[in-house]
Amino acid sequence: MTGHDVLRVLDALHVNGVSPIIEGGWGVDALLGRQTRAHVDVDLIVTEAERDDTLVTLDALGYDQVLDMAAGRLAISQRDGRTIDLHVVDAGLVQQTSDGPFRYADSMLQGRGLIVGRPVRCLSAEGQVLTHADHDLTEFGRADLFLLADQVGARLYYPLARGIDMVCRNADETDIAAMAAVMANAIQTRPISQLSITKSLGADSYMRYWQQRFQIPRTTMLVISVGEAIAATVAFSPWRGDDFSPETTAVLYGLAKHSATALDHLDDLLLERARVAARQQDFSDLLTWVTKDDRITRSLLERSGWTFDGTHHEIAPGVTRIRYASR
Repeated sequence: MTGHDVLRVLDALHVNGVSPIIEGGWGVDALLGRQTRAHVDVDLIVTEAERDDTLVTLDALGYDQVLDMAAGRLAISQRDGRTIDLHVVDAGLVQQTSDGPFRYADSMLQGRGLIVGRPVRCLSAEGQVLTHADHDLTEFGRADLFLLADQVGARLYYPLARGIDMVCRNADETDIAAMAAVMANAIQTRPISQLSITKSLGADSYMRYWQQRFQIPRTTMLVISVGEAIAATVAFSPWRGDDFSPETTAVLYGLAKHSATALDHLDDLLLERARVAARQQDFSDLLTWVTKDDRITRSLLERSGWTFDGTHHEIAPGVTRIRYASR
C-alpha cells in the first residue's frame, strides 16, 4: 500500500463526504512526515454515520474482497492485495473490539501529518501510544513507537525502556498516555476480583482517569521512569472529606507500576517519594483507600508504616473499601 494509494483512497472518500483519520503504521509515518517502511494496508477510522458511504466509495475503487468483519472493524482488499482496515466508531468515539470497547479521546483524533507531502488527518502520537498499549507489541509496533519518541517526543511506557537511569519526577500532561498504559497493565495483571469490569478496562479508560486528576487543584503527579519510559505512577491532592483539614492532609491515589518483575521493588520507593513530596508541600498526613480483600496492597502499605484507621464503606455489593493513614 503506497503513499499514493493512500491518497487516492482519501481523495475518493473526501469527495463523497467522508473524513477518515489514519492510524496504524501509515498514521505513524504521517506524523513523521515520511515513509519509514513498507505497509501492507492502511488503517482508517470512520464513524458509523460514514460507514455506508465509505463502503460504497471503496467498492467503486475495487476494494470488494472482505477479509475480516467484526462489530467495529472491517478489513477489505483489492484482488492485488492492497488492503484497508476500517475502524468504525460510534457517536461517542467508541469502537467495539475483540478486547472490549475502546474509546478514542477527541484529542487523539486531532493529529495532523503528511503523506507524500500532502497534509492528512491522523491519530495523535498519544493516541498511537494508547492503541499500542493494550496489545502485545510487534517488532513493527516497537519500532514505530521508538520513532515517535525520538522524533516527535512521545512518552513511552516501561517495556520500551532503552536507558538504565531511574528518575522520579513530576509528571505533566504529555505523560498521560504512558501513565495510562502503565496503569492498565497493572490493573489487568492484578484486577479487583469482585469488580469484573476492572479486567476489561483498557488504556483509554485510564487516560480519562489521569486527565480528570490533572484538573484537581493542588494535585501532584509523580512518575518513575527508566530511561525515557514511564514505569510507575502515584499522585496526591488535598483531602476533600470533612474529618481532616485539606491544608494538612492529602489523599494518595494512582499507585501503579508495570508488572515486570524487575520493578517489584518500586512500590516502596513510590510511597516514600510521595511522602517526601507531600511533606515538602506542608501535608503532614496522607490517607489512601484500598479494597479490604486486596492483601497485596494492604501488606505493602503496612510494611511502609501505614495503618488502617478504622474507616470503611461498601463501594459495590461484596466490595468494601478501607482507609489507611500515614502520619
